[in-house]
Amino acid sequence: MTPPVNVVPTAEQAQDYFHNAQAVRVITISLCIQEFNKVRNVEIAKKIWDTLKEAHEGTNQVREGKMDLLQGELEHFIMNDDETMTQMYERFMVLVLDIATLGSTEWDDHKVTKKLHRAFTPRNPTFATMIRRDTKSRQSHQINFSVRFFIKN
Repeated sequence: MTPPVNVVPTAEQAQDYFHNAQAVRVITISLCIQEFNKVRNVEIAKKIWDTLKEAHEGTNQVREGKMDLLQGELEHFIMNDDETMTQMYERFMVLVLDIATLGSTEWDDHKVTKKLHRAFTPRNPTFATMIRRDTKSRQSHQINFSVRFFIKN
């Protein structure tokens, strides 16, 4: 935001121009050349931020569409025949983190643990039985820790 020519700004306007210039500088120096080119001619920090946000996250409709796709992937998630438990866990957690990044709060520890349990029950019924017995006396974050410990060992 460039101050108008031949007009003396008030102290408050001068401070606003200064803060905007600082914000624009901080944002633009942290961008790679491809990102910088998207906002090269924008002078207002808020517009730069909104442009970059929309470029990465999309509009609300796009974000909701992405969440719907991820929700479907999570609900139909199964362990692949050729993957280890660690690979399955990591693949699943990428999906959970992606949907959380988009704003979903639905996939808490309890739901994640239940889904992981269902995903690898066919491959390891013994561990599934251990978890099932343990869920009555433990909280979901403790069970999730047990799952992670078992997968990594």
